Amino acid sequence: MSHELPEAERFCNCGHALHEAGEDKSGQLEIIPAQIKIIKGTQVKYGCRAY
Repeated sequence: MSHELPEAERFCNCGHALHEAGEDKSGQLEIIPAQIKIIKGTQVKYGCRAY
Protein backbone atom coordinates (compact mmCIF):
# COMPACT_ATOMS: atom_id res chain seq x y z
CA MET A 1 0.00 0.00 0.00
CA SER A 2 1.37 3.39 -0.94
CA HIS A 3 0.68 6.55 1.05
CA GLU A 4 1.16 9.78 -0.88
CA LEU A 5 0.20 13.37 -0.23
CA PRO A 6 -2.64 14.73 -2.34
CA GLU A 7 -1.33 17.01 -5.11
CA ALA A 8 -2.87 20.04 -3.41
CA GLU A 9 -0.65 19.42 -0.33
CA ARG A 10 2.66 18.97 -2.20
CA PHE A 11 3.89 22.50 -1.55
CA CYS A 12 6.45 23.80 0.94
CA ASN A 13 5.58 26.59 3.38
CA CYS A 14 7.73 28.87 1.19
CA GLY A 15 5.40 28.16 -1.76
CA HIS A 16 7.69 25.94 -3.86
CA ALA A 17 6.51 22.55 -5.09
CA LEU A 18 7.75 19.52 -3.16
CA HIS A 19 9.46 16.71 -5.06
CA GLU A 20 9.72 13.04 -4.18
CA ALA A 21 13.01 12.52 -2.33
CA GLY A 22 12.79 8.84 -1.36
CA GLU A 23 10.62 6.24 0.31
CA ASP A 24 10.26 4.65 3.71
CA LYS A 25 9.13 1.06 3.64
CA SER A 26 7.47 -0.79 6.48
CA GLY A 27 5.90 -4.16 7.00
CA GLN A 28 3.25 -5.63 9.20
CA LEU A 29 2.93 -9.24 10.25
CA GLU A 30 -0.57 -10.61 10.41
CA ILE A 31 -1.15 -14.10 11.77
CA ILE A 32 -4.22 -15.77 10.31
CA PRO A 33 -5.42 -19.19 11.47
CA ALA A 34 -5.35 -21.92 8.82
CA GLN A 35 -7.53 -20.91 5.90
CA ILE A 36 -8.25 -22.12 2.42
CA LYS A 37 -8.69 -19.42 -0.20
CA ILE A 38 -9.23 -19.52 -3.94
CA ILE A 39 -7.20 -16.83 -5.62
CA LYS A 40 -8.37 -16.34 -9.18
CA GLY A 41 -6.26 -14.82 -11.91
CA THR A 42 -6.44 -14.33 -15.64
CA GLN A 43 -3.63 -14.89 -18.11
CA VAL A 44 -4.21 -13.49 -21.57
CA LYS A 45 -3.26 -15.82 -24.41
CA TYR A 46 -2.03 -14.55 -27.75
CA GLY A 47 -1.88 -16.24 -31.10
CA CYS A 48 -1.10 -15.43 -34.69
CA ARG A 49 -4.08 -15.35 -37.06
CA ALA A 50 -1.80 -16.15 -40.01
CA TYR A 51 -1.46 -19.82 -38.96
